[in-house]
Order: sequence, then C-alpha cells, then structure tokens
Amino acid sequence: QHGDVPFGFLTADVNGNRIVDRPDLQQLQADRGQPVTAANFRDDINLSGIVDRPDVQSVHTNRGHSIP
Repeated sequence: QHGDVPFGFLTADVNGNRIVDRPDLQQLQADRGQPVTAANFRDDINLSGIVDRPDVQSVHTNRGHSIP
C-alpha cells in the first residue's frame, strides 16, 4: 500500500506551531543560558548544547516564516 505522508521542517519553530513568531522568541528568552535537556532540546537550534544567543538570532532571522 502506498500513500503520501505530509512532513514539514521549520527552523526556529521551537514550540511546534508551524510559524516562527513571538512565542518562540519568548520561550528561548526564558531558557537562554540553560544547558539542553529533554524539556528544552527544541530551543537549541544550532545544536551547541546550550540555549544561547545564536539560537535567539535564528528566531529573529526566521520570524514570520511558516509552513502549512
């Protein structure tokens, strides 16, 4: 059996709502400076092991981007 499976990936959409917006930025600001854990792993956009300035910058760069 064959079928289509929809799949989307959106850089900097840390809360998974399919748009990079203010709540993503607020989440990163709340976790900034924290090491990555099971609870905040999506916040580490650049995979450095810590939620830091480059992660926040990625949200600013991608703000307004969305996927259907």
